Amino acid sequence: MAPRSVLRYWARNGKSNLCPPPLRWRDFETAEYFKELRRRTRSTRVMLDELRRLQVANMQCEIKQKTYYELFCHARDKPETIVRLWDMMEAAGVPPSVAHYRILLYVHGRRRDLPAVVKVMAELRASGLRPDPTFYQHAMMAFARCGKAALAENVFAAAVKDGVPLDSRMYETAVSTAATPAAAATLLARMRADGIEPSRAHLLHAITPCVRALDSPAAEALVEQIGLCAVSATRLLGVYEKTADERKLAALVEKLLQRRDGLRLDWMCFHAAAKACAVFAAQRRDEWVLRAEACFDAFVELEVRHQSGWEPIVATLAALYVRLLDAEALEYFRKKLQNEGFRDWTPMLLEKLAHIKLQVKAAPSRLPENRTRLSYSEGVLVPTRYANALPYW
Repeated sequence: MAPRSVLRYWARNGKSNLCPPPLRWRDFETAEYFKELRRRTRSTRVMLDELRRLQVANMQCEIKQKTYYELFCHARDKPETIVRLWDMMEAAGVPPSVAHYRILLYVHGRRRDLPAVVKVMAELRASGLRPDPTFYQHAMMAFARCGKAALAENVFAAAVKDGVPLDSRMYETAVSTAATPAAAATLLARMRADGIEPSRAHLLHAITPCVRALDSPAAEALVEQIGLCAVSATRLLGVYEKTADERKLAALVEKLLQRRDGLRLDWMCFHAAAKACAVFAAQRRDEWVLRAEACFDAFVELEVRHQSGWEPIVATLAALYVRLLDAEALEYFRKKLQNEGFRDWTPMLLEKLAHIKLQVKAAPSRLPENRTRLSYSEGVLVPTRYANALPYW
């Protein structure tokens, strides 16, 4: 019997004529069956529906650790799905492996759920399984994301005590999760003592503890040693944003927008710049709004075509316009996105427009004195909000 959920998926997406021969789980080992199902549909929901169908039908197919691992890998960016899979695996009596614990730890770390991270660590110890080096790396990153870099250092000490080999990747994770720049410098010195010369990647990761400790001089010293690039600029922007250093932030954003000396930047860098500018722009300071919008224009020039790149910077500017109660600017922003071919955010932006109108109706005194006005020139919507403001670049 062919899995109907797969056929429904292809039919809904207008691919019924292109549908490959139906899958039959008897033709595959179970893990390979789900791997092929993932390749064809790329849908976690379809895979979960098929897993339930096989379990409910009580077919003689043994759902092993490897099968669940395939599902875990596919759904690792969907925390709720991972938790449901974990419950299904426990109900089926399938014992988890270190790899399953590792992905669960990664998910809880992404959610900044510190109690869940501690619980996973305790359950792994109680299960008698021996953590592998990758698990220790995920544990350090999970604690660092939860704001507990000191616990990440304890995990590194436990890895050393358990005899885990300290290779370049283990040191890279330890350096990026260090609590202070001094701790990162100590780890780099230990690397050299172990005969491992720190690479450019290790020095880039050493900037992260500077951001965590709000130590801008240490971060600037590392950037001067490495050179300005997309990664170092992104982390330096984070330092200036958190320390509220407007002068240095403005100078760095201007340098990034000019992109001199062949400086190559990515979308994450311009999102970080727009996010940092939005912090000061929320105080209705026109020059910072201009900088945030200039960062978005520079982002558009990169021609990023995947949604994961657009989503953060779109959300940043939309939230900025909501805080400014700038409905007309948000409407212009929506039309600009449509012109770029991205219409997926129209419902979200329309919802934010409605929220602005409700806020204005409830408290009209919150409106700025100089309302945003839009002019129409030859049928093209053009913002005239900062007509008297000269571009700072």
